[in-house]
Amino acid sequence: MVHNFLTKLVQNILTLSLYEKLEDYLSKRTLIAILANWAFMDTKYLRIVKSIFRDYWEPDLFPNNKDDVLVDVGAYVGDSILSYVSMYGTDYKKIYAYEITPDSCFQLKNNVNKYSLHDVIIRQKGAGSKNSKMFLSGNSIDTSANRINKFGGQEVEIVRLDDDLDDIPTFIKMDIEGAEKDALLGLEGIIKEYAPKLAICTYHGYDDIWMIPKMIYEMNSNYKFYMRHNGGDLIPTEFVLLCKPIK
Repeated sequence: MVHNFLTKLVQNILTLSLYEKLEDYLSKRTLIAILANWAFMDTKYLRIVKSIFRDYWEPDLFPNNKDDVLVDVGAYVGDSILSYVSMYGTDYKKIYAYEITPDSCFQLKNNVNKYSLHDVIIRQKGAGSKNSKMFLSGNSIDTSANRINKFGGQEVEIVRLDDDLDDIPTFIKMDIEGAEKDALLGLEGIIKEYAPKLAICTYHGYDDIWMIPKMIYEMNSNYKFYMRHNGGDLIPTEFVLLCKPIK
C-alpha cells in the first residue's frame, strides 16, 4: 500500500511538472485527455484534441524543412518520410532512415526510388544507449511493431546515434516500440550540443509520457515542449512529444 501511494505521488508530481512545461493550450488539453482516458475510459476529449496534421509533422511548430538533416528512427517502409516530404517538400539536405526489419528496409528502398527522393541513407540498424548486438522479435500482426530483444531471432546491430551519424541532425523523429528512452541515452551528446528538433513517441510505455520529457529536459533545457495526438479515441496511441529548440 505504501509502495502504491508513493508511486502515485511520484506520478502526480511528474504529471504536474510536464503540464507546467507544455507550451500551448492544445498540448495541455492533450495531456489531460490522455489521462482522462486512462482513468475513466473517456473518449470524448481525445476526439476533441486530435491533431489535424499527420503523424509527427506540425507545420505550426516546425514551419519548413529548409536544409534539414532528418533522422527517422523506426522508419518502417518510409511512410513517415513520405508524409514528411508531402508536408514540407524536398528542400531537406539529407535523410537518415533507421529500420531493424530487413523486409521493411527493402520496401523502404523501393519507396525512396519510386518517389525519386534524394539523399536518403537507409541503415538496417537499431538505436540504443550502447553499440551492441541484439535480436529481432517479430510481430505476427504488424511488422511495424517489430521489436528487439536479448535472445533469439535474427541478429540486429544496435548503435549509439552519437557515434553512427555522419552529419549533425536538425530533426529527429523516433517511434521504436518502447526503446525510445534507451535510444535517447545514445543521443545525449547531440541533444546537449546541438538541440535538434525532436518528435518522440511517448505512448509505448505508461511512464514514457513523463519520463521522456524529463530525460530530454535534463539533457538540454533549451527546448519548448508540446504534445500532439494522432491516434484513435478508444485507447490513446500515436501521441508524440514535440521539442522545439529555443533560439
